[in-house]
Amino acid sequence: MEYFDMMSGNVPIFSNFGEDIYTSDVVKQAIQCIAQEMSKLHIQHIKEKNSDPVPQDSDIQDLFNDPNPIMTINEFIEKIVWTLYLNYNAFIVLCYDEYIDRKTGKKTKRYTNMYPISPTDVTFLEASNGDIYV
Repeated sequence: MEYFDMMSGNVPIFSNFGEDIYTSDVVKQAIQCIAQEMSKLHIQHIKEKNSDPVPQDSDIQDLFNDPNPIMTINEFIEKIVWTLYLNYNAFIVLCYDEYIDRKTGKKTKRYTNMYPISPTDVTFLEASNGDIYV
């Protein structure tokens, strides 16, 4: 028997993934390519003012520039994309400091770090006031 000629000139070889498609190195390489390209994104915190996007200098933008002490933003995005494709979901823990704003007297959060996590089990709970906890 002869192999059927493909238009590219390559030999057609196909294999069965079995039950878990993510065991294939071809699939992992495809996810790696997507994750690497996504990690090149430049994230900017903006707000609209008169229908124009205005970049913000905020603690959220600081998180986008430096998400945590052990990762760059490129590594952070790549990890989130990997986790999303492998688990069909991604979780990020936001760390913050709470303080009372002297001008308004309101309790305010200042975000300091964000970490990607890969939990083995997740439970969603709703408090009586409607807040959702994971």
